[in-house]
Amino acid sequence: PPAHAVPAVSTAAAPKPFRDARLAAALREPGMHGDAAREFLTLLAVCHTVVPERVEGKIMYQAASPDEDALVKAARDCGYVFVDRTSDTVSIEVDGRL
Repeated sequence: PPAHAVPAVSTAAAPKPFRDARLAAALREPGMHGDAAREFLTLLAVCHTVVPERVEGKIMYQAASPDEDALVKAARDCGYVFVDRTSDTVSIEVDGRL
């Protein structure tokens, strides 16, 4: 292949989940800093137009844009899982609690 050719990117492998030790530590902090981190992830988990679908026991997200998909999945990877939406409510699990 030409020297400038870009190798094909495989989409078969799942992306790595988002992990950040500093954010994880901030989420455990009491007070204003921890409160801000927890509120930020709550807002990522609920302020969007993503639709959750259960497929073989897993929640799959249908998003209008890659950005929304990435933000909801980042919140999920930090323990703030978007699980359901109705006309009146949005439900999330935080550290396994609904």
